[in-house]
Amino acid sequence: MLDIVDEMIIGGGMATTFLRKLYNMNIGDSLYDSYGAKLVPEIIMKAQLNRVKLEFPIDFLCGNRFK
Repeated sequence: MLDIVDEMIIGGGMATTFLRKLYNMNIGDSLYDSYGAKLVPEIIMKAQLNRVKLEFPIDFLCGNRFK
């Protein structure tokens, strides 16, 4: 998709994986994809090369259990 969009919104479990990998953010017990995390640098590089703006959530709550 990075070849055909100008901007991409990344949310949910995918966002927590990116935020932990990029900023070493504490995400508690939220979803984290260790395999996907290995792809984050490649995805960021491709987005930069294609001038795609990546949007991540800025207002979220990470918890230690799902109620």
